Amino acid sequence: MREERKRELLNQKLQSQMEKEQALKEERAMEKEILATLKSLKKGKEQRNKTRLDPLARQEFKLFCRDYIDHFYTGRTKWVYFYRLDGDGEPIQGQPEPGNEADMYGDMYLDSDTLCQFGPFRPPKHASRKAVKVKTTDGKYELSFKFIANGYLKVKVSWEYVSTARGNPCPTAPPPGAPDVFKFVGIKRDWEKEKAEMEKAAKARRSPSPRETWFEMNHPMGWWAQGRF
Repeated sequence: MREERKRELLNQKLQSQMEKEQALKEERAMEKEILATLKSLKKGKEQRNKTRLDPLARQEFKLFCRDYIDHFYTGRTKWVYFYRLDGDGEPIQGQPEPGNEADMYGDMYLDSDTLCQFGPFRPPKHASRKAVKVKTTDGKYELSFKFIANGYLKVKVSWEYVSTARGNPCPTAPPPGAPDVFKFVGIKRDWEKEKAEMEKAAKARRSPSPRETWFEMNHPMGWWAQGRF
């Protein structure tokens, strides 16, 4: 029984390591894609600074950071969501009227141990590489956002904040090789695209119907061969 348990734990560890390596590979690919897009936008600096940003309220961005995956892999999607609040502190539905400035708030989820709320702050009207510093709602920590282009952003989060949010046994100071600050890149979520991809993946995973088995599709006595005559 003990040996069986050891094998089970070893298999779980190997499976987790494989999943982490795959996640790092995907994270690296997304970072590369987003940074390449931002690099192309950087060439048109003058035009970029004139680009008016879309309303930020009720928008969600997926976040990517290899360093975070390397040190705190959980397999969860990382995201940041922006919203406005009414006088009672409840989220406001819809977008503000043109010219009606409003404070913005947000939630940032890195994993089940690291969820923070931040704001208020005033988002920039135009794309810029200038950092927007925002305090967490408890006032203890500072987040740094750059709204570089429509649909793209960068976020910096300190190790100190992450370690405090996670609690023990996470070290309060970064260990050797770990960054003092985690640098995330973000891309606006396309829910329709994600839904289509999930449906496609589910369809690819589904079991073949009885009429699609190897026998039915390939054997002379199978459905496909018989159906030809």
